[in-house]
Amino acid sequence: MVLPQIKGNHAVGTSYWKSSLPRRVFGSATLKGTQKPAFVLEEVAFQIFYPCEDKQAVKAAPFGIGWIDSPLAKWADGYSSFLGYSRWLLYPLILLTSIMVKVPAFSGPPLKPPPSEGKRWPLVFFSHGLAGTRTTYSQLCSKLAAEGHIVIAMEHRDGTSPACTYPVDGESSSHYYLKPEALDWQEGVKSQQNPMPLRTQQLEMRHVEILEAFKAFKSVIGGDKTTISNHNDYRYWDSWKNQVDVESMTFVGHSFGGCTGIHLLSHAIPEGFEALPISKAIIHDPWFEPLSADFEENAIQNGNFLSIPVLVINSGTFTLWRDHFAREEALFGAWVQRAKGSIFTTLVGSKHMAFSDFPVLLPWSKQAILFHHDMHDLSNAFIEDKVGEFLLSKGDRIRKELIVDNPEDNKRKRIRADVGDFVVHFSSIDPVDFGSSSTSDNGAAPI
Repeated sequence: MVLPQIKGNHAVGTSYWKSSLPRRVFGSATLKGTQKPAFVLEEVAFQIFYPCEDKQAVKAAPFGIGWIDSPLAKWADGYSSFLGYSRWLLYPLILLTSIMVKVPAFSGPPLKPPPSEGKRWPLVFFSHGLAGTRTTYSQLCSKLAAEGHIVIAMEHRDGTSPACTYPVDGESSSHYYLKPEALDWQEGVKSQQNPMPLRTQQLEMRHVEILEAFKAFKSVIGGDKTTISNHNDYRYWDSWKNQVDVESMTFVGHSFGGCTGIHLLSHAIPEGFEALPISKAIIHDPWFEPLSADFEENAIQNGNFLSIPVLVINSGTFTLWRDHFAREEALFGAWVQRAKGSIFTTLVGSKHMAFSDFPVLLPWSKQAILFHHDMHDLSNAFIEDKVGEFLLSKGDRIRKELIVDNPEDNKRKRIRADVGDFVVHFSSIDPVDFGSSSTSDNGAAPI
C-alpha cells in the first residue's frame, strides 16, 4: 500500500501553508445541539507542490510526507461518520496507512529557479471533491509540479473533508464531514434555485477560501511572507520572490471541486476581492446536482466565462449517468464551441474515484495507474496547448462517437469501446476536431 514514485522534468517539493483571517460566518445554518454557526472561516490552508532542485532537496529536506496527518483518531472518527463504519474497525487501517503511505515529495525545500531567465513558473489551483483532502490528489498535483507548475491544493474547511483541524472562535479542534441532517436551516431555504442548500453554502465558502488563499500566495510572491501564519515552519521564502506568474492561473477540480470551478467562473466576485486570473479550467468528473435546474440555460445565455478554454475529463461512470450527462452535454457543448482549444472527453472504464490517489494505493492497481497517467498527460497537454498532439499520439484509442450498449439497463449498460479509450464528445482543438456524439445505426444509442 504505497503511492507510485513521481517521474518528470523536476524533483518535487511540498509544504503546508496557512493564513489567518478575520472571523467570517457564511449563511444562517447552525449545528444541531450547539446552535453555533456551521460555516465559520478564520483561517485558510493549502498544500503546495512545486519544482525543486534534486541536490538541494536531498541536503535540506526529508523525502516523503504523511498522506494523512496527526492526530490519527480524527481520521477514524471522520471516516466513521462519512462511511458509517465503526471507528474501532477503521482505526487499524488508518494506523497502517499513516505508517506506509507517504506522498513521494521532498518536505520543505527551496523553490527551484525557473529554467529560463526572465520566466516565471505557471500557477495551478486545485479543489478537492467530497471526502477529499489537501493530499488526496497528491499524485496528480505532484505530476503537474514535476512538469514545471506550482500547484496549490486547497484544504477546504467547509465540512467536505472527512476530518480537518482548524480554529473556530480562536480554538483549534478537529471537525468532521458535514451531513444535511446535522444542520438546522431557516425555513424555505431549499428551492428550485437552491436544490442543495448545504452544497450551495459550501460553494460560497469555497469561493472565499480560494480568493483568500490566492491573495496570501500573491503576497508571498511579492516578497511578504507574513501573510502565511505558520511562516516559521518554512525557511526558503526568498526562493519564491517574483518566481511565479500570478497574473494567470489554471483551475483544476474533481467532482464537487469541478462544481466549485464552475461556481467560481459563473458567480459574482464577493465584495472586497479582485477577480481570480483564471485563464484555463480543467474539470474532472464534475458534479452538477448542486447547480440550479436552469443553470445550463442561464449560463449559455449569459455566461461570459464560456470564453475560457476548458478541458473536461469524465469517468465512464459519470458518462453512463444518463440524466447527469445530459446536463453536461448541454453546458459543455456550448462551452467548447465558444472557447477555442477546449475539449470534453470520457476515459472509458474509469470510475469516479479514479482521479484521486485511492485506486493507486492498492497492490492490484495497474489499470488505475494507467488511468492516472492518461489523466495527467492530457491535463498537462491542455495547460501547455498540446492537446492536438496528445490526441494524435493515441491513434485508435480515440473514439469519435459515444455508443452505449443496453442503455436502458442500469446493470448491463456499458460504453462500446475498450478500457482506456477516450471518447471525444466535443472538441475545438486544432488540428483535430472530433465534433460531437451522434446516434448509432446498429441498435445501440448514445445516452
